[in-house]
Amino acid sequence: MLAGLLEYNSAYNLGYSNEDLEILSWSGLQDSAEYTDFIKHRAETNNRSYEEEDSYVKSRITSITFGIDSDE
Repeated sequence: MLAGLLEYNSAYNLGYSNEDLEILSWSGLQDSAEYTDFIKHRAETNNRSYEEEDSYVKSRITSITFGIDSDE
């Protein structure tokens, strides 16, 4: 899925960051063990708690999907 999103973004010059597309690729998978591992790894990398990172990722998914900023 991620490879397809990256290719589509590049082909149509949509301007999404690789991070945004990686996050978007997890949409709908929040109940999986792999998602939990993804959040744990991101939390460690970003020096956040699991809950903080999970909230951030879910907010980004919403923002990207619906085209809104999380600050609104």
